[in-house]
Amino acid sequence: MNSKIQLIEKNSGEVLFSCPVDQADKAYDFAKDLESMGVEFDFIKPGVPETLINELQISDDQKEEYAASLDQEIHDHDDSCCHD
Repeated sequence: MNSKIQLIEKNSGEVLFSCPVDQADKAYDFAKDLESMGVEFDFIKPGVPETLINELQISDDQKEEYAASLDQEIHDHDDSCCHD
């Protein structure tokens, strides 16, 4: 899991820019420049759970267990709360 914001070129997969989450303004500025040049990219910003587990510095095994449990929770969710 990555705790940095990354801008990745869509075709090549090359990382065009990377910075810590607390410097998000730099990433947004760089993204704006890329858009003005017509470069297609993915803006990858880790969410709160990913940032938290990286800050806690848990082991890779524990990270994998967490990711698996999160995937299972999403899979088991029946969407009943999301419909009228």
